[in-house]
Order: sequence, then structure tokens, then C-alpha cells
Amino acid sequence: MKDARIDRAIGVCKKVFSTFSYSWKKKKELAKAQKALSLPEHSLKTECPTRWGSSHAMVSRVLEQQKAIAQVLSQDRGTRHFIPTWQDIDVLEAISKTLGPLVDFTDALSGEKYETPVMQMPAESDDTEEAKKKKRKKGLGRPE
Repeated sequence: MKDARIDRAIGVCKKVFSTFSYSWKKKKELAKAQKALSLPEHSLKTECPTRWGSSHAMVSRVLEQQKAIAQVLSQDRGTRHFIPTWQDIDVLEAISKTLGPLVDFTDALSGEKYETPVMQMPAESDDTEEAKKKKRKKGLGRPE
């Protein structure tokens, strides 16, 4: 994902998020716009460097709330330039289509409420006397 267009589109998403996260007035206006446009009343998400799926979540949320975001940001001269352009939207849609299957695949492999292929691997039994000694913690009162 090393491309100037992708960097710009992701940067726009981050600026949109920070614009709404630092202003309670903008958050209220976004909620009003979501109701008026019959959009789901979701908050915006941001990217987390340690969670690769968060980029997809951020992009998907901006695409979902695109009309409400544009409506709110267009009312203020200081934030109009944060509205994603049609080129940004095209790039964000391509990112979403590309990362979507990877996120689904990762979610399927990392489930906690159902059995995954990793959980089906047989565990080795290590009940020998020597293994038990190794597992014991060494304390001040215990001889080695």
C-alpha cells in the first residue's frame, strides 16, 4: 500500500476522524445529519498501527458515512477542504474491496466462540517425571 493516492486517501480519513473527535459540536451535527439522511448512527473509527484490520474499519466507516460527513464539513469554511474528493472515494472503495476478504479470512481463523483449525491440533502430553520437575518454579525455600 505504498502509493501517493493511497497515502492521501488514508490521510483524509485520519483528518476527518480527528476533526470530529476533537469537536463535540461536529459530533452533534454528524448525528443530526445521520438521522436526516437515514444513515446508521455510527461513530467514526481511526486506524491503529498494531491492528491491521483497523485500516479497513476506518475506510469502511468513512465510505458508509460519506454523505453525512460532507454535509457537516461543508458548513464550515475551515473544514471544507477535508471533504473526500471523488478520487479519494474511488481509492477508498478500492482499498475496501481489497482488504475486505482479508479481514473476513482473518476473522474466520481467529474466532473465539467456535472451533478453529488451530484448536483442533492435538496437544502433546508431557506427564513424565522430568517434565514435572522442569515446570516447578524455583523458590527460595526449594532446593534444586
